[in-house]
Amino acid sequence: MLVVYAMLAFVMLAPYVIYSGDYGITYVQARSLAANRFRSPAIDYRGAFLDPDRRFTPFRPPFVIETRGGLQAIFPPLGIVLAAPFVAIGDFAGMRAVSIASAAVIIWGAWRLLERR
Repeated sequence: MLVVYAMLAFVMLAPYVIYSGDYGITYVQARSLAANRFRSPAIDYRGAFLDPDRRFTPFRPPFVIETRGGLQAIFPPLGIVLAAPFVAIGDFAGMRAVSIASAAVIIWGAWRLLERR
């Protein structure tokens, strides 16, 4: 099953396409976290010099919230922390590798639960 998933992720799908909004905002925040050397999970808005009022930003509620530390995604930070090293090394391929590794852990855990029955 993981082989099929890996083939889909690395061979059949376009390499630089974000297939869901959740994936996209996680990728952007993981990239920002890695770029900030793991000091801040705030999402850097690179268009701020053109759009200081953030009228045209692609990051909008309810998917992001403004905190004292800056703009952050609403998703659990653990996923972003786990993805950031992979994004720093492999960019989009790193995100796909994290997804496949997560699927492997879930399948292994389910298999272990079935063994106990």
